[in-house]
Amino acid sequence: MQQEDFYPFGLAFNSYQRENSLENKYLYNGKELQKDLGLNLEDYGQRMFDPALGRWWVIDPLTEKMPSWSPYSYSFNNPIRFVDVGGMIPYPITIRSLAPFNSFGGGFHGDGNNRGFSTSYAQTARSSQIVFFDTDKGKPSTFNWSNRSSHPLLGEGRATPTGGVTSFSSSQSKDGSKKFDFETSLAAGNPLTPQKLTPDINVFSSMSITENKKAGTLSISGKLTGDNFPSTEAFISDPSGNHVFLAAGFYEGNPYSSLPGENKDNPVAEFNLTLSVDKDGNFTGINHNGKNYSLNDWNKMFQQADPKIK
Repeated sequence: MQQEDFYPFGLAFNSYQRENSLENKYLYNGKELQKDLGLNLEDYGQRMFDPALGRWWVIDPLTEKMPSWSPYSYSFNNPIRFVDVGGMIPYPITIRSLAPFNSFGGGFHGDGNNRGFSTSYAQTARSSQIVFFDTDKGKPSTFNWSNRSSHPLLGEGRATPTGGVTSFSSSQSKDGSKKFDFETSLAAGNPLTPQKLTPDINVFSSMSITENKKAGTLSISGKLTGDNFPSTEAFISDPSGNHVFLAAGFYEGNPYSSLPGENKDNPVAEFNLTLSVDKDGNFTGINHNGKNYSLNDWNKMFQQADPKIK
C-alpha cells in the first residue's frame, strides 16, 4: 500500500503510495511526519526533528554533558549507530550470534574463517541485536537484524530475527546511584531452509547495570544463555564510539543437537566489570576482579581468543 525509503537522517525518497489508500505518517523511527505550513518535520514529542538538516529545532536537554557537540545535533551525527529518541546519552549494547568459519557445510556460508570475536559493526553475524539503553530513560528498546545467507543452489535470503526486552526494573539508592535490571531474547533461523530442519538460534541475556555519577562508574554484571551455536559475543558502546567487550561464548556443539529448543538455561558466558566514565559519558578504563585495564588491553583478550575452541 505504501513504501518509504530513507536517507540515514530520515529524509524520505523513492516514496510510493497506492491511489485511494490511507497515508501512514508514522515513518522514520516510528515518528509522525508533520507537513503543516509546508514543512517536513518529525514529531518526537517535546521537540521537532528536521530530516533534511539532520538537526533538532530545539537544543538537547543534556547539552551540558556533551560540550564538544552542537546542542542541535542528532545521535552524535551517526544515525547508523545511534537512535536518539529522547536526547539522552546512549549506551547501546550489541549481542550477536556468529559463525567463525567460512562454511557450515552443504554449501551454506559462515561469517569468515578469520573473523574472530569483534566489536566492529562491519563484521557479519547470523543474528544481531542492539539494546538501546541509557541511564536517563525508562525501559530500553531493541533493534534486531541479520546478514544475508547464501547457497549456490538455494539462492540468498535474510532472516527476520525476533525478540526484545522481556523484563525490566530500575531503582535509585540514597547516594543517587541508579540500578537497572533487564533481560532480552533474540532468535533467528536459516531463511533458506524449513525451520524444522534448522531451528532458530536462540540467545538470551540477563543484565544488571549500576550508574554512579559521583564516582564516575558504570558497573555491569550478567550472563548470556541459549544455544551458543555457533558462537556468541556481546559488547557495550559509549557516545564516542568506544566499544568494550562484555562476554564471548565459544563454539560448541552442532546444529542437530544444539539448536532444538530454546535452551534458555544453557550457560554461554558470564560477565562482571566496572567501567570508568568521564563527564561526557565516555569510557576511560575497566576494573575487573580488582585489576585495572585500558580499553585496548581489555578488548585484546577477547580479540585474540579463538571462537572455534571452547
